[in-house]
Amino acid sequence: MTKPKEITKIDTSTIEQDVYSSLAYFDIFSHPLRTQEILEFTQQHSNQADVSTALATLVSAGIVEKQEEYYSLAESNIDTSKRIANEDRANAAMDDAMHYGKKIAGFPFVMAVSISGSMSKGVLHEDGDYDFFLIIKRRKIWLAKLILKLYKVVFLGNSYEYFCINYLISDEKLEIEEKNLFTATELTTIIPVSGEVQLFNQLKEANKWVADYLPNKNWRNYTEHLPTKRGISRLLQVALDNRLGMALDRMIMSLTVYRNKAKYEGLVDSSLFDIAFKSTEHVAKVHPGNTQQYVLKSLEEKIEKYKCQS
Repeated sequence: MTKPKEITKIDTSTIEQDVYSSLAYFDIFSHPLRTQEILEFTQQHSNQADVSTALATLVSAGIVEKQEEYYSLAESNIDTSKRIANEDRANAAMDDAMHYGKKIAGFPFVMAVSISGSMSKGVLHEDGDYDFFLIIKRRKIWLAKLILKLYKVVFLGNSYEYFCINYLISDEKLEIEEKNLFTATELTTIIPVSGEVQLFNQLKEANKWVADYLPNKNWRNYTEHLPTKRGISRLLQVALDNRLGMALDRMIMSLTVYRNKAKYEGLVDSSLFDIAFKSTEHVAKVHPGNTQQYVLKSLEEKIEKYKCQS
């Protein structure tokens, strides 16, 4: 009988553990990383030389494998060629995603648009879509969301390929409440499409806490592109930028909360429902799969496998 291979344990205080954790996080998405990317997503202040040394140690221990310039967890057998193909697809689609992002910026009350999701990590899967993170004028989140939804249904056949808008926040409260590695990663990788530089700077300032999770990761640079409201969009914004608009916004929010509870409450753990379907006057989020909690739980399990017990 073959003796099971002994699992190498890693001290939690070492750079090797931090590098392993970075790879483990993206392993959940079957996404191998380059050395520079690993450095950016480590959770302690590091440099490229330390990361390279740690990688050599982990490869030697059989925990990590290298294919071309990419590293991944050895046990996962990730096919690096898929990331390369997904990168090529994302590069080819980026202009198209920017086009739709600028189109969204023209809708009433939309103040800033950024590309999020897989595209913001430089990849687009065969069945992937364009995800957008929006900053909306205060007390108009739900109005803006409804108008965008109606446009998607009427003119795009309810397609999620180009108008996947599942996270909107208010310019009145730019700080993200859920402070963890997942939200830090999502924030620091967004690709600004449209909005004032000052507003993006305020977003960064309100979320300085991301440095506690990703001290080596810089936010993306951006060129200011101001949203332009024309025609019907301009008329709607003028007509509803008042108390009537605020009342409609609250009504739409209440109806949405009722609908989400009726549709999803039995399918999502009650303790996590308010995170997956965060619905307030400052945030509109719809993540039925509760990706955030799934990723964080999966990461914890991967880390425990190789962590030395104190």
